Amino acid sequence: MSAFQRLGFAFEILKSTSSRQAYDRASNQAASPFRSTTTPNFLGEQTFCGAVEVILNEFINGDFAVVRRVLGTLHSQYPNLVSEDVVVNVEKAFLRMRELVLTTKTYGLLIYIELSRIHRVQKRLMDLGYLDVVGRMRLTVYLARVTLAAPMRVDRALKRREEREWRAKVAGLQAAGLPQPNALRRAGILNDRVSKFLEFIVGEAGHDEEADEAWNSTPGSSQ
Repeated sequence: MSAFQRLGFAFEILKSTSSRQAYDRASNQAASPFRSTTTPNFLGEQTFCGAVEVILNEFINGDFAVVRRVLGTLHSQYPNLVSEDVVVNVEKAFLRMRELVLTTKTYGLLIYIELSRIHRVQKRLMDLGYLDVVGRMRLTVYLARVTLAAPMRVDRALKRREEREWRAKVAGLQAAGLPQPNALRRAGILNDRVSKFLEFIVGEAGHDEEADEAWNSTPGSSQ
C-alpha cells in the first residue's frame, strides 16, 4: 500500500464519527494490559498528521523542484511580475504548511486534500506514454499550477475560517452588549502580493468543488 493510499485510509476513518468510534473500540480491545492514558483517537490523529508531514517533506525535498524550475523560468522572463521575493515567499508558504500539519487534525486533513490533488495529476503524468511529448508537457504545466494552487487554497481556507470566527465573536459581543473587538487580525500564510500572483498564475487549477466540499465536511472546518 502506497503512502497516499495509507493516508486515504486514515482520512476516511478520521473524518467520519462512526468510523472513528469503531476504530477506537477495536484499538481498545487490542490494547496492551499496560494501556496508555493517551486515547486511541488522539493517537490516530497524531499518526495521520505525522504521515501527512512525511509526505509533505518528501514533496518539498523532491517534487517541488518542478515548481522551482517553473518559477525560475517565469522570473527570468517576467522579472517585474515574478520577483525573487515572490519565489522565496511561495517556498516559505509550503514550509508554513508543514508547520500547520502538526497544529491540529483539521489542518492535517486540509493539507492532505491539497496533496491528494497534486498526487492525482502526478499519477496521470506517469501514466502517459513516454513518446506523448505534447501530453507530458501539458500535464507538467498543469502539475505546476495545481502545486502552486495548494498554498493559495490553504491560505484562502484559513482566512475564511478566521473571518467566520471573528464574525461569530462580534455577534456574541453585540448580543451581550459588550465592546466590539479590534479589527480582524490577518490570517493565512500568504501576503496580498503573493496571493494575487498565485491567483493569476494558477487560474482554473485553483478551483475544485469536490476538494472544497471535502474540506468543508471535515470536523472543525466550519467552526
